[in-house]
Amino acid sequence: MKKILIGLLIAALFLPCPKGMAHDGYTIGIMGYSSRVNHTNIPERALDQAQMIFGELLHSELDGLPEITLLDPSERFAQARRDEIILQMELGDREEALVSFSVNPDYLLYGYLDNYSITHRESMFSQNYTVRSDFTVRIIDAKSGSIVATASGTGISETHGNVADSSLQFGKDEISEQSWHDSVEKAIVQIGGKIRQKV
Repeated sequence: MKKILIGLLIAALFLPCPKGMAHDGYTIGIMGYSSRVNHTNIPERALDQAQMIFGELLHSELDGLPEITLLDPSERFAQARRDEIILQMELGDREEALVSFSVNPDYLLYGYLDNYSITHRESMFSQNYTVRSDFTVRIIDAKSGSIVATASGTGISETHGNVADSSLQFGKDEISEQSWHDSVEKAIVQIGGKIRQKV
């Protein structure tokens, strides 16, 4: 009798699982980022540009990971709305974030611009400066609210020469739009690589 039971158990292990029992993978909702830096020093165009880079690059970096489906909010958030929802998530309330998706994700990904700096090294005929952007990203379990992964990235862009026509005014600092773009992109690509290793 024992031999028959053992035989049945071994056979059961090799039988294919019914379709309903198969693991469907996980969904991650990408919320975007908020800023911990004083907004009065950052032009709106720079914040919007960083928001686009954040979403596009994290999609690109995480797309194709096995068993993971990426989701975007069903409506495009304004910066103020995004900041409000991320604040609520920090306080432990995830309901507002979840209703922003047409399908409730298993995990929510959001980030912060933690810091930025612009360092000038003036010369007689050209402007030399360094732009640095620091971002942090968190992934939380949408049901429990627990943080399951974090990753930080720093992007540094060195610029030598005249500021381009498409310049951005950060308080008293004027920099090229491209230098801001490059620093944000480098930080987010770094974060994407770290998340890929953790997921």
